[in-house]
Amino acid sequence: MRSYITILFLFLLACNKSSRNTNQSFNLKNKSEQKIEFTEIGNKNLPLFNFPKRWYVQVYDEAPPMNREDSANQKKMEQLDFFDEVKCKIINKNKYNEILMNKKEKLDSLFLIDSISIANRRLLYIKYYKTLNYDSSPKEKGIDILIYDKNRLVKRINAYSNKSYPYAVEKKVGYLDKSGILYTKTFEIDEEGVSYVKSEKINCNDFLK
Repeated sequence: MRSYITILFLFLLACNKSSRNTNQSFNLKNKSEQKIEFTEIGNKNLPLFNFPKRWYVQVYDEAPPMNREDSANQKKMEQLDFFDEVKCKIINKNKYNEILMNKKEKLDSLFLIDSISIANRRLLYIKYYKTLNYDSSPKEKGIDILIYDKNRLVKRINAYSNKSYPYAVEKKVGYLDKSGILYTKTFEIDEEGVSYVKSEKINCNDFLK
């Protein structure tokens, strides 16, 4: 009888150990399968849109009307501009003056779009308005992603920028997907038309390591 009880005890002990190992393996597998998700921002069609090097717009009433192709390119560029659609709340701008400005700039207002944590990094999505203190005092509005390791800034990534000068505009529009890939397109706009400057692709995961 004692022998039977001993065998039963050893059997139950082995089953319990096996169950713990299985649970540990399952938990480790779950952790490895967890996906890192960024907050998506911008128009997801941006990587799909193609633009010519140059197209013309009808700035003045007496100017010739835009042709169909130029009108389509202008409409696509306007569709990509998401700045005014972003929901945000105002925050204290003093904390970020050194990060967002140089000596010739003034930070007019600052807003928080989102704050998330990924891989022990804190990500702040911020929206701002600035005055560029040159002769004509041009204006800039932008959206940046600030990546912090505790209180240390690791990287500042620009996802949107619009600099308005008296006779021209420099515009960069981005789309950040949930996997952390940022796509951007840059344009230069003058009184006659729009020049498509370049496209870029940045993997934000590189700054989480």
